[in-house]
Amino acid sequence: HNFIRADPMDSRAPCPALNALANQGYISRNGKNIAFTDLVYALRVVYNLSFPLAFFLTTAGFLTCAHLRLVFPNKQDTHKYLYPHLSWTLDLADLAARGPTKITHDASLVHLDSKPSTSPDPKLLTALLQYAASPSAQGLALKDLAHIHSMREASLGYRLCALHEQVAEGECGLMWGIMRCKLADGRENERRIPRERLEQWLGEERLPDGWWNGVRPDKEVGLVQARMWVKEVGRDI
Repeated sequence: HNFIRADPMDSRAPCPALNALANQGYISRNGKNIAFTDLVYALRVVYNLSFPLAFFLTTAGFLTCAHLRLVFPNKQDTHKYLYPHLSWTLDLADLAARGPTKITHDASLVHLDSKPSTSPDPKLLTALLQYAASPSAQGLALKDLAHIHSMREASLGYRLCALHEQVAEGECGLMWGIMRCKLADGRENERRIPRERLEQWLGEERLPDGWWNGVRPDKEVGLVQARMWVKEVGRDI
């Protein structure tokens, strides 16, 4: 699962978690025709998400952006499919679609507003990394992510709709829960995401150094826990 940067013709999403999976071969490297079960499995294995949480996140993406089509067998795949069958797959770039029923939203941490985006904006990324590198921050705590999102939303001049606000808060909560450092003294809310880890995951869209040697969450991340983080982000905005 070596890191390979995406080619210009590859499909990528406005989501570093999914792009990292593709860039390291845990799902299709070209980011196309991803099956529902393959994405659930990758989210569970790589990010240590519980089955309910991985299933919920995958369902949200597929219901809003995936393609359901009737596929007829050809000479190359008759050994696998003898009859026409339904195919429900997702291209990562489909997740960049915008609209009131889509999950892509304005006021993203590192993506521009009001247009499809599948790679981080350099200015927004630099601003976030500078914030994380400041002596007062020394990384990003959950309250810092909430503050950055709040500032991004304030710059819009309007409030996000309820769906998009929930998605944005969920992204902040999950990013913190998955990427934060471990503290021996149990000060849960003071755990921070180091700047280097943010740069590797958000900027380079790869798993941070040492991922399988202590960085990956050691405890399974569950749906109830993720929901608690989302609520905390909402309180801090």
